[in-house]
Amino acid sequence: MNGTNVAKRVRKLSIWGRRFWKRQKGAVSIFLIFIVMVVFMVMTVFIDYARIAAMEWRSEVIAQSAARSVMSAFDPALQQRYGLFAYGETEPALIVEEVLRQHVPQHSQSSFSWVQLEADSHSTGVTRPLGQLEEFEHQIMEDMKYKAPVQLGYEIFGRMKPMANAMGEASQVMDLMQKLEKMYTKRNHLLDEVIKDQKAARIAFSDAQLDTKIIDGIQVFYNPQHIASNPIGTINTAADIAMQYNDYATKYASDQATAKDKDKQHQSEIKEYESGSHSITLELKQMSEYMKNRHQNFVNRSITNLEEAKSINSQMSTIVLQVRLNGPPPGYSQVGGANVPTQQGSTASQADVLNQIRQSADQLVMRDQFFIEYERELIQQKTLVSNLDDRIKGFSSLVGQLLGGAGTKLSLAQSVFNMAQQWKKYDKDYVALSNLVDKRAKELAELKAKDSEIARTKKAADQKMMEAAALLSSFTNLGNQMEANKEGFTDVRKKVEAIRQFNASEEMKQAGISKPNKDASEASSESMSFMTTLFNGMGDVLASSRDRMYRNEYAFLYFTSYDPTKLQSIMTSGVNIPNSVVESLGVHNQELEYILYGLDHHFSNIAAAYGEIFATRLAIRTMEGFVENRHLVHPLLITAAAILYGVTQAILDMQLLVTVNQIPLSKYTPNIKLTYSDHLRIFMMVHGDREDMLQRMLGLIHYNTGTNPTTSGTYAETQLRTKMKLWFLPGLMKLLGHSGMLGGQIVNGKYESSKTSVFSY
Repeated sequence: MNGTNVAKRVRKLSIWGRRFWKRQKGAVSIFLIFIVMVVFMVMTVFIDYARIAAMEWRSEVIAQSAARSVMSAFDPALQQRYGLFAYGETEPALIVEEVLRQHVPQHSQSSFSWVQLEADSHSTGVTRPLGQLEEFEHQIMEDMKYKAPVQLGYEIFGRMKPMANAMGEASQVMDLMQKLEKMYTKRNHLLDEVIKDQKAARIAFSDAQLDTKIIDGIQVFYNPQHIASNPIGTINTAADIAMQYNDYATKYASDQATAKDKDKQHQSEIKEYESGSHSITLELKQMSEYMKNRHQNFVNRSITNLEEAKSINSQMSTIVLQVRLNGPPPGYSQVGGANVPTQQGSTASQADVLNQIRQSADQLVMRDQFFIEYERELIQQKTLVSNLDDRIKGFSSLVGQLLGGAGTKLSLAQSVFNMAQQWKKYDKDYVALSNLVDKRAKELAELKAKDSEIARTKKAADQKMMEAAALLSSFTNLGNQMEANKEGFTDVRKKVEAIRQFNASEEMKQAGISKPNKDASEASSESMSFMTTLFNGMGDVLASSRDRMYRNEYAFLYFTSYDPTKLQSIMTSGVNIPNSVVESLGVHNQELEYILYGLDHHFSNIAAAYGEIFATRLAIRTMEGFVENRHLVHPLLITAAAILYGVTQAILDMQLLVTVNQIPLSKYTPNIKLTYSDHLRIFMMVHGDREDMLQRMLGLIHYNTGTNPTTSGTYAETQLRTKMKLWFLPGLMKLLGHSGMLGGQIVNGKYESSKTSVFSY
């Protein structure tokens, strides 16, 4: 190929290239336009999407701010007095309008805003009234979650901890002694009946005077073979039958040898002997039978009573063993071992003394050998009479066989001797001096040597308990005479009932005021049981009952309790109640008592509180009484003296309470003191129904503030509808909205959104 051809081809290719590019110029312009359009659309979508996201965020912020602003209008009186939050009386819409005015700026043509937000509509509802128990309790929990554990830990648990072990031992001692005393009394009564019936049996034996029918009192058979022989004569005893038998047999044989046609020389004497023998043996049998029946009835009853006494004694032994193996109720150990700041004081040494008293209960249990030996004696007493009766019957049968002269006096004498020996054996063991019955009676008398002293001490304690009962009853009786202050209780009761119906709760339970027990032993036992209940309640609060702890402390902090010193004038003036006391008994001065007991009378709640305080003091002072009277040795005497001490000191404590409103926790912890309201805090740990207490608190809140908890909300829900005009492609944005990419909706070229915000106290 030459150069000319190459040049031609190059020119052709150049021309072709220029023509090709000329043909493609229009296509490139359209492509670029398409690319630019797509980029523009994407950018506009991104811009409006960014504006929508900004609008959503701003709407959310405005809705939240509106909800918070609404709930900031809480009732100040309710918050300041009770630490509770509930919505006040301002119209929520007005607050929301003000929030929107501040957060949604007015747009003008001279200004530019990327997010031109418009508020379309709004609504706010305030619900979940404070009167709902769950809402009320929730606010209590929030308020008390830091205060209650610290306050209760130091002020109550820290005070009660030092005496927990001693009270645990005292409760066991009291429970054990109360059980044993009843069984001890019943067992000893049964043993008295055993002795009584045993003595009645020997009287029945002695009254029969069988010895006078067996052998003459002057005659004594040491050997039947040496028995004297007497001629037939008057027969007064069984011995006479034996001593006259040889003469009878001789004369009977003589008459039998006499011819039939001749007169019998001894016929009248023989008949006299036989008639006398029949008469004596019949009389002897009848007397023995009658005596035996009476005697055995008495002895059988003695054996039955002895078996029952033995069973009771065995039960006493079992109870002592069980108490020895079991520890105190769990509440005492839980409080005693609580990890709380402990106030100064200890009753450890007293707990050891109480444990020793508990161990001494073995003294009240009789040894098993006593019952074994005693039962053997009763069976022997019964057997001796049975054997005597058998011998009398055998003698009677023998006399019948020997009449007719077919025997000798020796067999009769032996039978009489056996009867006499049997009678003497019984007389020696059960009738004569130093007999077995009197020995047992003496042994039982020694066992009950302290019973009279115990009875005197218990009587003195009962008299003191009557004084205490009169003192406690006087509060209730005085209250019944007063008509003032009823309106306040009636008003509160109506408000509490409204709260109950609002929550659709069951009928409220009211605490009953138990009348003071005039039996000191029963009262002390009940007080120990009540103290055990208190410590178990405190133990439960420590372990798991957080809600009760918070609820109780809230009531203590925010509600009033009565000032007991105002009652001092009642003790000095008797039935003349000063006006100051009358005025002090309004419900506003005893709110805590009303929450706890729920009684609608102005004095009933205070009377109930004083009754429980007395029970608490009686238990503590009785614990001291055990320690102070340990030198008395006898367990039941120690118990009786402890009860007397406890009642006496408890009365003084009640008088001290209305004087200075402080009582030393115990003689052994003088630095630890409890006030009237401290006792109420302890009582709330063991009784007071949750719903009832919450409803009474709400009723008092309504009464004191005028704020109705059933209409005062604690939860706000604000719904805000906003809109914003789209700048570019509303149709495309609407299409994207259908795909779920947008939270709102496109209407007439505007993006509309709805936000809901809630706020709860």
